Amino acid sequence: MTRSSWPKEAATCLLLTAATFALSNSFARADASCDGLSSAMLANTKVPFHSLSIITYLAGEDSKSRVTQTSETISTQTAVFARFGSGKWKQMHIPLDKLAAAVRHNAESYSGCKRLADDTVNGTSLAVYTGHSVTPGSTVETKVWVEPKRGVMIQLESDAVPTSPSATKDSVKERHVAIRYTYDNIAAPPNAE
Repeated sequence: MTRSSWPKEAATCLLLTAATFALSNSFARADASCDGLSSAMLANTKVPFHSLSIITYLAGEDSKSRVTQTSETISTQTAVFARFGSGKWKQMHIPLDKLAAAVRHNAESYSGCKRLADDTVNGTSLAVYTGHSVTPGSTVETKVWVEPKRGVMIQLESDAVPTSPSATKDSVKERHVAIRYTYDNIAAPPNAE
């Protein structure tokens, strides 16, 4: 992955931290077994949050080069701000209704979801869901940890694997995304551009 592809990946990361794993569009219809996963993704579009995302790519011609990129997102519900790597905070000029629509579309693309056993994270019992999404170029397996009281995601992890040679034209072979969310004391970052 080249540094010049970072803006494209940064935009993808922003959508991810807006409660979705939007690596590509899916043509699947909503699956009733995925109501818990979809509801949690949609809940994150309705509350202020701060997220930290770590994306790891298996890239390069040898398919052995690992690249890790980080980003943070703050959504105040009136604006979205992002910081990529250790860079400066920038306001993302994305209409929030369009961002919510993209999240809704992606949330409805999952199928074969399962409710797993609850898991405890930082002393809080969380509901855990998994889901599967198939696109023309990849398969995506997603796992979310949901706080039952508010219905919002606390963690999200997804793995995407290309399913066709054309899906690897940018030399990215696999992607792992880990996102952690917090919801308390959310405010716009100072000195955001």
